Amino acid sequence: CPFTRNCIGISCPTRLYLQLFLFAYPVAALKVTVLGGSGFVGSRCCKALVEKGVSVTSVSTSGAAPDWCAGQEWAQSVEWRKNELTRGSRESVAEAIGSPDAVVSAVGAIGFDRQGLLLGNGVANVEAARAAAAAGAKRYVYIGVASEVADARDWLPGFFAGYFDGKADAEAAIADGFEGASTFVRPSFIYGGDSFGLFPPRVSAGYGSAGGGVLSFPPL
Repeated sequence: CPFTRNCIGISCPTRLYLQLFLFAYPVAALKVTVLGGSGFVGSRCCKALVEKGVSVTSVSTSGAAPDWCAGQEWAQSVEWRKNELTRGSRESVAEAIGSPDAVVSAVGAIGFDRQGLLLGNGVANVEAARAAAAAGAKRYVYIGVASEVADARDWLPGFFAGYFDGKADAEAAIADGFEGASTFVRPSFIYGGDSFGLFPPRVSAGYGSAGGGVLSFPPL
């Protein structure tokens, strides 16, 4: 069965599954594609992987390093590719993903449109998982959502159904395509940096650490 980890907050989400990768492959030979690699979590996954000596490719809507790290040395080692996953041909998705040993998906969407949430959280990840499996990737890590959050869907606005259904569709496709070789990291909220974010929601490191301390559950 896939490895899963629910966590209250996630500030450095790479430590656990980096270990899983590195147990399976010689570090110098490891190639990892990070989907959503220009985002808050994805870009930090790229950084942690590069610092471990891994060959990293990022696939994202912008196809570029985010502002916070664009001038940093490690970012020059990442191959930044542009692809929206849900637009264009399946061949273009496969080309963007390449032939990695492993894939990390930090792809997700937030907003007020149910279909948009289903597309950005579900369809994008389903298509990416299929392309990665066809390319011969051996492991797949997906950053989903904690069960405590999903259990609250009944009292949230109706459009949130697209978010939760999309996440569930993504996990099902990944588990099917990477039986016994998938890892699901399921945070309830994501925090870090010096500022707050709305899309997606994120609190600063100070507030997140305080919340994690109160709940007596340290970040992953």
